[in-house]
Amino acid sequence: MSESTPKELKCIRYITGEMDQEDRPLFEVELMLDDELRDIYENYRTIWENYPEATLRFNKHSSGRKLRKKIRYGKNNFGSFFSRNRIITVGGGVMALLCLGLYLVTKRPPVYTNHRIAGQGQRLAVTLPDSTKVVINSGGEIRYPNTFEDSRDVWLRGEAFFEVKHDKTIPFVVHTDDMDVKVLGTQFNVNCGGHNTVVSLEKGKVNVLIKQSSDEIHLLPSEELVLDRKSGEVIKRNFDVQKVTAWKDNMLLLDDIPFGDAVHLIGRFYGVHFSVAPEIRQKRITGAFKDQDLDEFIRSLEFISDVTVVRDTQNNYTIIQTNEN
Repeated sequence: MSESTPKELKCIRYITGEMDQEDRPLFEVELMLDDELRDIYENYRTIWENYPEATLRFNKHSSGRKLRKKIRYGKNNFGSFFSRNRIITVGGGVMALLCLGLYLVTKRPPVYTNHRIAGQGQRLAVTLPDSTKVVINSGGEIRYPNTFEDSRDVWLRGEAFFEVKHDKTIPFVVHTDDMDVKVLGTQFNVNCGGHNTVVSLEKGKVNVLIKQSSDEIHLLPSEELVLDRKSGEVIKRNFDVQKVTAWKDNMLLLDDIPFGDAVHLIGRFYGVHFSVAPEIRQKRITGAFKDQDLDEFIRSLEFISDVTVVRDTQNNYTIIQTNEN
């Protein structure tokens, strides 16, 4: 049996959770740029996600060598992959076939065969198989199947705006680590990229299921739900639609906020890191910056706020008070 290639090993380590957390973002960027790597990843992930749950538990406690052997074997012979490894897990050939048959006739969890990631400082527009339109914010990602059948399930990390194609017979569900957002046809924003998970409804109606408490909360237009991921506290409130969703139209909107808070929004929007000098952290900034690249934004910011932006390194900037002398 031939050894795995470096690209195959990367995909296996990522899928099985063996990859270090600090290496995962770099791998995700490579996925966007390398078509061969993405094809390998999708093949292995399909095998992994279709593997029965009982065996998944067995695999996750196996050594990295066993994991690599099983996934590589599965790539070459998908049918044998299931039958042989079910024998290892269950301990008998007849029981293996029975368990595999039961698995095939029961409802499987969604298989997310598509994985789209918005690059740092970018907004990525995606059309789903049902014609639902999604805009993914900088650094966000979604996974979804090739086709929707009994349900329309997508998985989200980061922030995205959804314009869901109406279909009263097939619900649309956005899954995050903290909640499930269920709709029929509507426009809403989900942001699970910070300390809070926030669902902001522009049009229609949504039901939000909080996984930790099993509470289900209904939202109406211009209402949003804020979940504190650490404390579990949930707040339902009204919100300004334009402020929350401006990013999807490639607009950075800063509405009378301190520079100390603005730098986080600026950095995320442009995919670089901004810091601010202590003496102007409380200085307030107001402005709408639409379709501006980073250099254009810096010139505008310096002009309207009487500050100077210093480039420390390639992706690090500091905002300081302009020297009047």
